[in-house]
Amino acid sequence: MRRPSPAILGSIALHAGVVALALVSWSSKDELKPLVNSVPVSIVSDIEIAAAPADNPQEEPSPDDGETAPVETLPEPTPPEPEPTPPAPQPQPQPRPTPPAPRPTPTPPEKKAP
Repeated sequence: MRRPSPAILGSIALHAGVVALALVSWSSKDELKPLVNSVPVSIVSDIEIAAAPADNPQEEPSPDDGETAPVETLPEPTPPEPEPTPPAPQPQPQPRPTPPAPRPTPTPPEKKAP
């Protein structure tokens, strides 16, 4: 029996190492961390904004209900102006057909006297 070459032995050792590394890394799985869908935010502000006084204050609240208030009608929108019609196309003069070139008529061969 022949002795195996060093290349074959090296290839077998390399493949065995890759398989062993894959089995070692595959067996240890960490638990997945839960994903948070929101980010907690706290708003910090030192400024206090006071509400502005009403523009037209009423002395006492009105007894009218908002449902009985008259409804403002919006003006009807004006339709867009139609585009002007293009002018009628001018008829183009038809090109004159070129007369056929005159063909020379062949003359019958002349008979020679015997």
